[in-house]
Amino acid sequence: MKALVITLLVLGLPLLAGDRFQQVDLFLGAVDTQLTLTPLPVDHRPPENLEPGPGRLTVAAYDHLGNLLARQTVNDPRILRGEFFDQNGHIIESHRVVRDRALLQVVLPTDLSIARLDILEPSVFGDALAFSLLQSVPFLPQRMPHERKLGKTETVEVTTLMDNGAYSDRLDLVFISEGYTAEQMSDFVDDVEDAMRDFFAIEPFETFEGFFNVTTIKLVSEESGADHPSDGIFVDTALDATYECAGIDRLICLDDVRAVKLVNTLVHPDADDLVVVLVNDPEYGGSGGMVAVTSTDSSMPETIIHEAGHTLGLLADEYVEPLLCDPAEPEEPNATTFTFIPLVKWAHWFDGPVLTPTPESFGSMPGLYEGGNYCPADMYRPTATSAMRALGEPFYAVNEEVLVRRIYSFASPIDSYRPLKTTLLVTEPKMTFSVTPMPGHVMSTIWILNDTLVGSGDIYELLTSDLAPGTNYLRAETVDATPKVRLDPEALLEDAVTWKLIVE
Repeated sequence: MKALVITLLVLGLPLLAGDRFQQVDLFLGAVDTQLTLTPLPVDHRPPENLEPGPGRLTVAAYDHLGNLLARQTVNDPRILRGEFFDQNGHIIESHRVVRDRALLQVVLPTDLSIARLDILEPSVFGDALAFSLLQSVPFLPQRMPHERKLGKTETVEVTTLMDNGAYSDRLDLVFISEGYTAEQMSDFVDDVEDAMRDFFAIEPFETFEGFFNVTTIKLVSEESGADHPSDGIFVDTALDATYECAGIDRLICLDDVRAVKLVNTLVHPDADDLVVVLVNDPEYGGSGGMVAVTSTDSSMPETIIHEAGHTLGLLADEYVEPLLCDPAEPEEPNATTFTFIPLVKWAHWFDGPVLTPTPESFGSMPGLYEGGNYCPADMYRPTATSAMRALGEPFYAVNEEVLVRRIYSFASPIDSYRPLKTTLLVTEPKMTFSVTPMPGHVMSTIWILNDTLVGSGDIYELLTSDLAPGTNYLRAETVDATPKVRLDPEALLEDAVTWKLIVE
């Protein structure tokens, strides 16, 4: 039975801090939980820390005296989404399944004297959160062995389809084959190409294609397809995909733990931003959770786009399913209970007075359209429809902005700069400095020397005779002024590098 721990404001908890990190894997729901540690490379992306709330878990690390050392909040890996749409792209079924067991992965600094981990399940009570203790685990980890065991099948091939930069500074999309035999791998390649064509044809992914890496893991199965228990069909596949998960006909479950570990070990620890398992079965089905799972029916590309809205954008569903409705103000950026305009999350997209509720006929014009986040009334969405409400639709302005900001939480506007050393002794009459913005996108860069604007563009030629004796500072500031983003409170679309120049 869950024990109520404490009701508190999240601001009282320390955030993650450190220079070196380790990945901690543990199984929720296991009787004897075994922790494993994997040291992460120096260039590993700093861990993301989500805001605690429904559908997420907070992992708190304590020392032997009970002092709170660090915390990380992640999406609850036990949750599976089952969302099924008709041939016109409209929702017909939506399910939320909470599994008894799941792999929880968190990233913690290596230099902490951790004695135990508490896994806390947050729930909202007014303006505060109540944390229920889900599991408490002594911190007695084992190091992940260096040798890697592929397990059920030894036939696997990793292929890079799109390489735009380091895994730690790109959004990484990985496709894994399931239920494809060795003879069917050309079909898998074709299916991935179909998915990529549609994925990078929709905004904002089309504009920001250069921010993505795409990799395939060709995992060979002995037999084709997936299990259909009611029909007495059971096949030998690499990830044990089966329909009728939790008694829901179209819900596909598989070994998502193995899928994620394949990505972490065969590709890169940072490469699991969006993992898509393609199940080689023509019957419509899939699931969303740790990984996105979809069958190869005709809706497959649009299903992946919708799942990207959840996984990459942290967007809410905008359709109605009363059984899943939570009337509280949601964390998601595309749903709100507020009608007082200053409190609406997307109010900066309103170019004039807003009708509440906004008529459906207004279409893609941002407003307050009633019905969203599963609730039929007193919950509002930004547009009449979008990719989060129906398959085959664009994301539209509000959701595009959210996705662009999320993209910039994975990648910085400045991709690289020269010189690499940022403290330099001036010995030459002329010095060349440059920044390389992220590829495939228009950025603007200005150069500031000792608080004075001296140039613009990606390259700046400095005449060192302009420098004063002592210490000088040259700063390059790069910004993406895309009209897709009207509000950037965290300055994610801005980046800068500063050189310290010493004249003796």
